[in-house]
Amino acid sequence: MPKRNAIALLLTLSFIIAVSALLAIGLKYVKAITDDVAKEKFMIQTQVLLEDVLQIFKQSKEIDALLDQNSSEGFYTFVQQSAFLPLNSEEIEVVIEIASARGKINLNTLKDVNGSFVPERVEALEAFLGFHTIDTMYAELLLDAMRGTKEGVLYNSDLFLLQPNLFRDYIASKRHLEIVNEYFKNRYRYNTLEAIDFEKGFYFSKNSATKVDLNFATPLVWTFLLGCDKARAEQLYALGGVCGDLDCFGLNESEKELLSRFAYSFYEPVIAVKVTLRQNEMRAKIAFEYDMKLKKGSNFVYEI
Repeated sequence: MPKRNAIALLLTLSFIIAVSALLAIGLKYVKAITDDVAKEKFMIQTQVLLEDVLQIFKQSKEIDALLDQNSSEGFYTFVQQSAFLPLNSEEIEVVIEIASARGKINLNTLKDVNGSFVPERVEALEAFLGFHTIDTMYAELLLDAMRGTKEGVLYNSDLFLLQPNLFRDYIASKRHLEIVNEYFKNRYRYNTLEAIDFEKGFYFSKNSATKVDLNFATPLVWTFLLGCDKARAEQLYALGGVCGDLDCFGLNESEKELLSRFAYSFYEPVIAVKVTLRQNEMRAKIAFEYDMKLKKGSNFVYEI
């Protein structure tokens, strides 16, 4: 094992131990307050744990050390080893899941930072849909869902006649996309969207300047980026984790040109965190992004 990778693994193990120890204290506190608190107060418990998790990330010397390495390989090791952290304390169960937040396509990067659609990326979307035998009307529908409400804007569907209160500036969440997908299925009687596992390929951030971390790109993402078949996408996915340049992936000139349509990187230390809390019949789930450099959480989604 390379020295740098060994250091990253050691730091990861230290981080896991620190998380376990500190959250054990937090869980004890949560248990103490829940003995006399009714079900409607469950949100308070989730907020306490969320604050604990954020503080652990912010104060983690292990994360600081990983950032000092500035290594795509070290970050990959950290994410892989910290992917699933179960923590239990009597009746309270907490599971923390960590993944790269930049291994998928942010659908909102179909627009640039000025709010204009990028033709080359829209073409990539249309080709991707065609590969999955999905009518390109779905592409028009997605674009409609993020065209905004400026005066004079023209829509290519009647989506907002049926959903007049639907947000229109960008795809804001998984649920937002589900509403758009449900409209497509009902309006056009197509079930072809089932051919795409949106969970594995896409995420949603209003920041249209986000990059794809190629070391974490899923096969579905590679298919989107390059318009390649599944076999080639699986091959590129298998090469991820340690790459610092395109040569590592063995892309040909045509593939490099196709990839240039998108913003990409080999090191994006932003993690997607899911915290699940269970106590008896009650359950809460919180998902958010954490920027390790900025020490800041964002895009919080609560399910209680």
